[in-house]
Amino acid sequence: MYNERRSDLIGAVLDTSVSVSGFLSQRGASAEIIRQWLTFHNFQLIASDPTIIELTDKLLELDIDEAVMFEFVKAIYRTALITDNTYIVNVVTDDPDDNIFLATAMEGQADYLVSLDRHLLSLKYYQGVQIVWPRDFLKMLSASHR
Repeated sequence: MYNERRSDLIGAVLDTSVSVSGFLSQRGASAEIIRQWLTFHNFQLIASDPTIIELTDKLLELDIDEAVMFEFVKAIYRTALITDNTYIVNVVTDDPDDNIFLATAMEGQADYLVSLDRHLLSLKYYQGVQIVWPRDFLKMLSASHR
């Protein structure tokens, strides 16, 4: 694993829909999650090469400036816990690409998987990882910092 899992911080995996939404907009729960992570470092982002590749591919499809995207990805590698990508999960059959987020959450010992994806959200919990909407994650994050 790249970087250490910090026991003093909530660990969270953000699925691509949350990261892209937060990256593209200055408003909304997804944007606030990205801001909380980048500015205040009050939770530990957990990612893997497959999740970062999916994010990068999606941002390239949306014609995001490559220099801006590169800085964002560089911040992920610099500060996030990057898992080794050794876990394999085959739980989501309707959209198998979503399984990389569950595998990353398991391997990184995440507390939360934050998603806008109904396939993931319908699970609610997976192996001790709570799967939540961005607005719910912000509420939990706020409660943990009181």
